[in-house]
Amino acid sequence: MDRRLIWLAIGAFATSTVAFVFAGLLPLIAGSVGVSVSRAGLLMTAFSLSYAIGTPILSTLTGGIDRRRVIAGAMIVFIVANLAAASSGSYATLMAAQIVMGAFTGLFASTAQSTAIALSSPEKRARAVSTVLTGTTFAVAFGAPLGALIGNLVGWRFTFLFIGVVAVFCLAILW
Repeated sequence: MDRRLIWLAIGAFATSTVAFVFAGLLPLIAGSVGVSVSRAGLLMTAFSLSYAIGTPILSTLTGGIDRRRVIAGAMIVFIVANLAAASSGSYATLMAAQIVMGAFTGLFASTAQSTAIALSSPEKRARAVSTVLTGTTFAVAFGAPLGALIGNLVGWRFTFLFIGVVAVFCLAILW
């Protein structure tokens, strides 16, 4: 198996963890930015909607660009958005960071999967895509609980920093 697939899976882990970790951090985030838990829950909705709307738009706009550059660009924007979330002082800043993260998580996911297909022979394409998607599965099973643990031990901002560090490491390897 091509080792690049494993790093694409780790990138999928990092980007997907943000989507799933929020539920465990909602009370902490709500208290920190001074909103109700239900209003903080809208941050998850914003992420999901920007993923759903942004993915096809960004994928179309970047379709003619080298996949490696798209993956790197998506990861860089994702990292910057994580840093913005970690350092946000207001609900509005956190909302903006979530919207950006959602759109660029989708771009990373779609480009990583198409890259997995391009890196594989026809008979191994399904396995290649499933390898990348394993990162998302691990984000649900391990990333979200680990992120919630980090958030509850040292603060929710550190969860975003942790995810950002994983993404930086992955970006460095993939580039």
